[in-house]
Amino acid sequence: MSCSEAAAFVHKQGGYLLRQEYPSLGVDLSKYDARIGTKWGKPGVPYKIKEAARKNQVKTISLVSNIEEARDAIANGYAIAVCSNQGFSNKRDDEGFAKPKGSWSHGMAWVACDDSYKRPGFLICNSWEIWNAGA
Repeated sequence: MSCSEAAAFVHKQGGYLLRQEYPSLGVDLSKYDARIGTKWGKPGVPYKIKEAARKNQVKTISLVSNIEEARDAIANGYAIAVCSNQGFSNKRDDEGFAKPKGSWSHGMAWVACDDSYKRPGFLICNSWEIWNAGA
């Protein structure tokens, strides 16, 4: 699923579910399990899951195109989801930034921005760790 497909889903078709067990829906989201997405795959998200997620539907989505827009969105309380093939080093440089390194598909949440330093930086959460990647 691409970021644009995910944005369209949470905005128009479904929404978000919390990371918890949903016995009435027959799904446990309390821990990440890639098999869930594989199981749903081409048939898509089951109707009863979509209905439950619609209770938490995203009302506004916007394309963020630059550092300033990302910073302003975060400052105004908006979540930023980023899908990318850009990998980053697992080691930080002397200024605390992870350098671009490698390539793999992944999704990230940009949760904070510090643009007071000589180069802006974002606090990035992904599925495996938290990194401070320079822009």
